[in-house]
Amino acid sequence: MCSDTAPRLSVLIPCYATASLVGRCLTSLVPLAGQGVEIVMIDDCSPDDVSLAITRALGHEAAPLAPFTRVMKNPRNMGAADTRNRLLSEARGKRILFVDSDDYVDAQAVMNALDTAEISDADIIAAPYFTVTGDNVKRHGIPSAYGLNNLPIHVSAFSLCNKLIRRELIVNGGLRFFEGINRWEDLGMMSRIFALNPIIEVTDSGWYYYTIEPSRTTLSTFAREATVADRAAIVKHVEAWMKERGLEEKYYEFLTALKFYAKAGYLRRPVDIKSWRSLFPEARATLTFPRALPLFYRVAFWVLGFRF
Repeated sequence: MCSDTAPRLSVLIPCYATASLVGRCLTSLVPLAGQGVEIVMIDDCSPDDVSLAITRALGHEAAPLAPFTRVMKNPRNMGAADTRNRLLSEARGKRILFVDSDDYVDAQAVMNALDTAEISDADIIAAPYFTVTGDNVKRHGIPSAYGLNNLPIHVSAFSLCNKLIRRELIVNGGLRFFEGINRWEDLGMMSRIFALNPIIEVTDSGWYYYTIEPSRTTLSTFAREATVADRAAIVKHVEAWMKERGLEEKYYEFLTALKFYAKAGYLRRPVDIKSWRSLFPEARATLTFPRALPLFYRVAFWVLGFRF
């Protein structure tokens, strides 16, 4: 894209171990060609031939996208968070959309959301999303309001993929993904964005299709210890960020809910009560607090918190 005019939208795609799927992802984006949209892709030193697969797709089924696509490669494997940071630094669009290279989108729904954002001047457009398992497609709804203390700690609320975001919001907020923390990285970013009180509009038309392939190892499959460690690190970084801005009291209820979810992995078999107790011992639950936790979990955590 040679024009000096900022694109309407930057679609940011980190690529790792998805050579067999990235062509499908790009093909789904073809209707965006010539609509003021740029595509920015980074090969995070993938062990397969994902760069070659991208080149082939842009030369064939996704050829209309080629003039509007930039493809880069990291000098070494940097992980999801650092790759997303590089994508943000490369983006030139007024708004951004993250897409994982093993998923695909409804491009018309993306354009409808972009039109809505430009007409309403919303900072964020949030949409339902879909999970695809074989031939089964399931639609997932999203919250109707985004007050951080009431927001469920769930992918529907904090995922990047189902949100169109004003890039200026991230740039002016000085926000970056926490380096080297590759689990819950989207929650770490979105929670801080929500704390900035952006204007959010909700649409009923989802665009994102998250594919689940049980036979294929994905970036979401991790050992429990590593997952809990990264989640705990995200909590600490978010809490520190809020303290620096005098927001920790305002969002105390959210931070408490986040701490419960971060250590919840220790309650899965085999249950590790000792680790559960030692991680964020200051977190306490009652039957009515924190509101971001479903009642079932509030009861369970209240019992665990006081019996153990």
